[in-house]
Amino acid sequence: MKKIVAMLSGITISGVIIFCLKAVVRGYIKSNPEEVLAWIFNGIGYLIIQAINIIEWFLQITL
Repeated sequence: MKKIVAMLSGITISGVIIFCLKAVVRGYIKSNPEEVLAWIFNGIGYLIIQAINIIEWFLQITL
C-alpha cells in the first residue's frame, strides 16, 4: 500500500511540474512567437550540421 501511495504522489508531483512547464512554455510562445521560431530553426540547423559532420566522419573512417 505504501508503495502505491508513493508512486501516486510521485506521479502527481511530476505531473504538476510538467503542467507548470507546459503553461510557462505556452505563455512564452504566445508572447514571443518570433523568438521561439528562431530557436526552433536554430536547433534544426544545428542538428543537420551535426548529422553532416557525423556522416563525413563515418565516411573518412570507412573509406
